Amino acid sequence: MVHNTVGNWGIKEATGHNKGILTTLSVSTRHQTYAFHNVYNHNQSLNFDTLGSVLQSATEAHILGGDSNLKHTWWAEDDAQSSPGAEEPVRILSLNQMILKNEPGVAIYTRGDRDADTPKSAIDLVFKSDHTISEISVDMQVERPTNLRYRWHYTPQRDFEKFVEKVLAKMFGEHDSVTELEDQAAAEVMSGATKEFVPVEILSEPKQSRAHASSTVPPPADPVAPEESCTGI
Repeated sequence: MVHNTVGNWGIKEATGHNKGILTTLSVSTRHQTYAFHNVYNHNQSLNFDTLGSVLQSATEAHILGGDSNLKHTWWAEDDAQSSPGAEEPVRILSLNQMILKNEPGVAIYTRGDRDADTPKSAIDLVFKSDHTISEISVDMQVERPTNLRYRWHYTPQRDFEKFVEKVLAKMFGEHDSVTELEDQAAAEVMSGATKEFVPVEILSEPKQSRAHASSTVPPPADPVAPEESCTGI
């Protein structure tokens, strides 16, 4: 995700060996261009030689992150057993002067209950290119638009139908073109009737307005018609 105030950015997906498992987001600022590389070493299929070629670009500062699916003493516990094939990516990353940002030995992955005695490891890693980047900060707050669910089974059917009939009767007196009438009916009649009579439930809304959330939905009842979701009002 890129903030909409960032103007100069682009996304490039890898081709060849790393297609589908390596994607690069390039963001240009007044200082320099930052290349954020996201990788997923699915079934140990990531080609690290090709990745190394990408990291050799001297015109960009590189940030590499993702799921390595590899264990190594560089980032795992001191007594951890390195995964077969882990030495090659370590060599490639070292040659490109990539600096590990994870705290070595801190497990960030567990299979099963994190508090139980289950296997833990550090496979999700972040690296940066030498001294060009002093800090990496990621804002994980995602602003979502208002998301509504229309509760059709609570709609007063007769009032809904009267509204539609009244607006359609007025339109037939104003238009000769059937096509023009169809377009206006779709835009005004159903939209207006839906807003007027169909209760909605707020599923999510922007963070700053959550404290003022309200619901127009009556007490829950067994649904008698399919529910639909839409974004916006």
